[in-house]
Amino acid sequence: MLVGVVDFEHTHIFRPSMLMGNRKEHRPSEKALIRVWSAINRIFIGKLSRYRGIDGKDVAKAMINAAKKQSVKVKIYQWKEMNDLL
Repeated sequence: MLVGVVDFEHTHIFRPSMLMGNRKEHRPSEKALIRVWSAINRIFIGKLSRYRGIDGKDVAKAMINAAKKQSVKVKIYQWKEMNDLL
């Protein structure tokens, strides 16, 4: 299978670790995990900060702000870079 290359002017890749926040679906296990993640979120510092949880609404805001200031051709956003955009 031949896959064509798409040459976008800018490509933004967002890689959140744990998406926090409420959902409409009833997911009790996920809600419990979010509570635990919220409690341990603060210990993820330095290189581990990429594993910090982030609210889905904040990811959306970061995406909008990233689209407004396009500086490099390809940019990958972990927690710190997304948080810097808020």
